[in-house]
Amino acid sequence: MSARPPEVCDAAGNVIALGAEVGQGGEGIVFDIRSSTDMVAKIYHQPLSAERAGKIRLMASLRSDEISRLTAWPTGLLSTKQGQRPIGLLMPKVSGKKDIHRLYSVKSRRTDFQRVDWRFLIRAASNTARAFGAVHQMNCVIGD
Repeated sequence: MSARPPEVCDAAGNVIALGAEVGQGGEGIVFDIRSSTDMVAKIYHQPLSAERAGKIRLMASLRSDEISRLTAWPTGLLSTKQGQRPIGLLMPKVSGKKDIHRLYSVKSRRTDFQRVDWRFLIRAASNTARAFGAVHQMNCVIGD
């Protein structure tokens, strides 16, 4: 993890200083934001199409208190400093948590969640269904 963060601006044209790389996936790289401990920036490997940028703008406009409690919902679009080409998004930082696949996979659950019982697993499944329901209620689809 050693990507050099690009220079980016938010929708209002404010420069967002990116910090250390937090993680990386197939779509892009997530960076800390120097001026915020509770937000991160996801910078996509490829510039965003107009359709994808529009989707992120729409998602940010749909943000609500309920969806904010349940998800790391995008808060805005990020663009290059020069040219204003959309390249990423701002979203809340999630820390101190484990990926849900670590819970539903028996092998990793034995390592990461040694003391959980069926009540915990049912509560986790119920909470996951509630979060999916809240997203679906907004007429949004979850996909990865």
